[in-house]
Amino acid sequence: MKLIFLLMCVWMAGGDAMSHYARLLLHSRARASQEGPNMCTVQQVTGTDKKYYSSCKTWYRKSICKKPTTVSYECCPGYITIGGQRGCPAVSPLMSLYSSLEPLGATTTKDYSERAGLQEQLDGPGTVTFFVPRNDAWDELPRRQRNELERNARNGLSNKLQYHMVNQRLMASDLKDGDVLPTLHDNQKVLINHYRNGIVTVNCVRVFKANNLATNGVVHMLDGVLTEPARTLRKILDENKELSTLKSAIVGAGMMSDLEEEQGLTLLAPTNAAFEKLPDSVLKRILSDPISLKALLNNHLVNNIHCAEAVIGNTLVETKEGNQMVLGCNGDSLTINGKPIVDKKDLVAKNGVVHTISDVMVPHSAKTALELAKSSGAKQFVDMFAEAGIGDAIKDDEKHTFLAPSDDSFKDTPMEELSSDLKFVLKNHILKKKVSIYQLYNGQKLENENGKKLRVFMYRKSICIENSCVAKKGMETRTGQLYIVKNLIRLPEKTLMNDLEDKKEFSTLIELLRLTGLDRKLSDPTGSYTLFAPTNKAFLALGRRRLNQLKGNLKELEAFLRFHLSGGVVVRGGINSGLTNILKTLHGGTVHLTSKDGNMMIGRTKVMESDLMSTNGVIHVIDVPLTPRGKQDFVSEIDRTVNPGSKKTSIITSEIRPSITRVVIVKKTITNPDGSTNVQTYRLEGDDIEEQLRKLAIEGRSHSVTIMVEGNRDIPSEILRLIEQGGGRYSKITKILNGETTLGRTMVNVTITTVDADGTTREQMHRLEGDNIEERLQRLTRRGQPNIESIVIKGVGHLSKELQRIIESSAIHYSHITKVLPGKPAMGSHVLTVNKRIVNRDGTTRERTYHLEGTGIEQQLRRIKEEGQQGSIHIRVEGEGKLPEELRRLIESIADDYVQTSPDNQPFLGSRKATVKKMVKNPDGTYSTHTYTLEGDDIDEQIRRLSESQQ
Repeated sequence: MKLIFLLMCVWMAGGDAMSHYARLLLHSRARASQEGPNMCTVQQVTGTDKKYYSSCKTWYRKSICKKPTTVSYECCPGYITIGGQRGCPAVSPLMSLYSSLEPLGATTTKDYSERAGLQEQLDGPGTVTFFVPRNDAWDELPRRQRNELERNARNGLSNKLQYHMVNQRLMASDLKDGDVLPTLHDNQKVLINHYRNGIVTVNCVRVFKANNLATNGVVHMLDGVLTEPARTLRKILDENKELSTLKSAIVGAGMMSDLEEEQGLTLLAPTNAAFEKLPDSVLKRILSDPISLKALLNNHLVNNIHCAEAVIGNTLVETKEGNQMVLGCNGDSLTINGKPIVDKKDLVAKNGVVHTISDVMVPHSAKTALELAKSSGAKQFVDMFAEAGIGDAIKDDEKHTFLAPSDDSFKDTPMEELSSDLKFVLKNHILKKKVSIYQLYNGQKLENENGKKLRVFMYRKSICIENSCVAKKGMETRTGQLYIVKNLIRLPEKTLMNDLEDKKEFSTLIELLRLTGLDRKLSDPTGSYTLFAPTNKAFLALGRRRLNQLKGNLKELEAFLRFHLSGGVVVRGGINSGLTNILKTLHGGTVHLTSKDGNMMIGRTKVMESDLMSTNGVIHVIDVPLTPRGKQDFVSEIDRTVNPGSKKTSIITSEIRPSITRVVIVKKTITNPDGSTNVQTYRLEGDDIEEQLRKLAIEGRSHSVTIMVEGNRDIPSEILRLIEQGGGRYSKITKILNGETTLGRTMVNVTITTVDADGTTREQMHRLEGDNIEERLQRLTRRGQPNIESIVIKGVGHLSKELQRIIESSAIHYSHITKVLPGKPAMGSHVLTVNKRIVNRDGTTRERTYHLEGTGIEQQLRRIKEEGQQGSIHIRVEGEGKLPEELRRLIESIADDYVQTSPDNQPFLGSRKATVKKMVKNPDGTYSTHTYTLEGDDIDEQIRRLSESQQ
């Protein structure tokens, strides 16, 4: 039902042949449909007698003019109730106009019609439209006026009533907006307005109940008594002393004839007190400038009549100057742009209506650029302009463009930057020509009052001039164009390369740029680049070995540096807030830029300093070097693991997190001396899992060893051999991801170990799935109370509390797997342990350890190297046989040092780490063995020194 009403509201906002009043009545009837046939919904403003048929807006807001309303239901026009029946099922009997007045509650009008001798006319033949005031409306007339009407009933009262009559039958749909209708009182005119919100007014008096048919016409009930407007808008100005300043201004602009001749105008008339609020200098300037004066006056004139009685919410209107404003209401007050500045409303004239206001609405086109800047959040700029004494140099008859920094932009500006040459700084913000926002384009160069060229940069959602982006779109003023900008404009004087050379923190970057010849590109004054400049500290985190490798391979070094360069200029203000901005580099790859709390971000890394403008680009300072991704634009499974349930897809470009830490669960069945058996469960984790496994596999009499591995490493082959020699078994889970599984339901695998009388054990496997898992699992546990060794659950979501309780009370061990990536033990393959030492910003270090294996080991290794946080890398290779040549070269190019160990943990010759055993003869003739662990780039020299030592 709610959807039906919403669709009706949309339809009612349309523009087909149905009148706005008819649409309003239709909605009112629909809202009351449950109350019975032909019922209408009425909203009455609390504390008043004013009633309105319910519209879409008033119904949902439950208020009119921000005042609460009470809802009631009554018969729609033309229908009546029948005792004992719901709604209004009967059609009102047609009567004459006179006889219709009492059923409509217009008893005062009926009485006055009889006293004025109009009963015969209202009962007789003909067709008349009668606008009938409600009883209270007559009571609200000034007592003196009402007494005069009643004393002179045959003339005064008769004329008054006939002024409410039109000599034709006009339904509400026939009352067109702007109609001027002759009445039965000497053809004096009434002015009709029919608004889009469904309200109809006559001389700005609201029709609250229309279309009450009679045999000789139709009655429309009014909220007030009609007053004949015997004057024009000009006459109202002549008679109202509070509007004398406005009158003088209109005369001075030569516009008085417009107020005499034009029809259908609304004049928002500032009082004398309103003009007195303006600064004297501003008022004198406007009154002495015909262009500004005409713009000011046109900003107070609105084509079409807007009566206060028709305003029950916000209405957008346009002045003759072309500016838009919002007419609204707050209780009994009429508001303009939300301000209750209307003093007197609905002064009706023959050619329009006047509302007096307490403020002068000076349009932008009547203000100077500095006057507008002061009221638009750039007051400090205006004050500095006056302090510098350059106002006289900017003539009012010349058109300029002012780039006024907002008051907030001065908070972080050093005062010495302004005090050095204030005039020069301010003139940098004044363009010699008027440039509208529609004339700006990317790459445009605009000349300022200092003769300097300012560059324009266009982005999807912002326009920037040098380092400062436009906060408020161009506003046309009397003296030119005004833009409020977010920052003080800083004009560059040097190229990118010159700016880098001025700062010691870029010495390493400068050296690398010169090695590749890219320094010439950054010195080219005709270029246009964005440079993400790593500091010396950033290269320190990269590692000395990696830096030397780059220096030794100029092709790779150039690709590395080009990844920090992009064609075109991207300033911080050009980054769309809340969105990822993809920037293509000269390397061919992309970097992802975002804005967070006013800071530029590259991925998750904050740019340390942004918008260092150069004549051929811009520099953004970073403390972490960027690493090209190459071609692997992939959605990381690791990111899904770390952020389970996330609906966002992110591309991991700078950080690879290690997968789940390896954990080994060992279940060991031991035969005791008396022949009985017991099961022991061990949880092994840490870096020495192999040694822990070795001890468990060889100690005691092991009838079975069950191993489950979680993590990204395989069980070393020597440990597997030990397990298999002891009659054990193992299972391997290479990775567990929290998230949805491909399985459609929960599945439970149960392993039951039974100990026979002779001490031997038997195992039974049970696979349970379906809706009754709990019951079947309970039956298994009751059957002879067997020892349930392990339970593995596969499925989506959480286990039920009942199932979890049964499992925990029955099983030695259980695990819940929501998604399994199957893998096989890589027997005999190589396993890499990568230790990465990372230097923090405060100078401290931390380490990360990664365990790599499988066919994609090279790719895993590259990802670790390319992650955002740089540092030294140490690699230990475990496994049998010779390393593949490609893997060996990759390790040597990435690692600061590495060592390869054989199964007996002895280093291979040629590695960067060696264990040396030296036999030493003691004085008593015996020998002792000394073991030395050597590492570093000078292992050969260390071995030589050991061999030449005295021992």
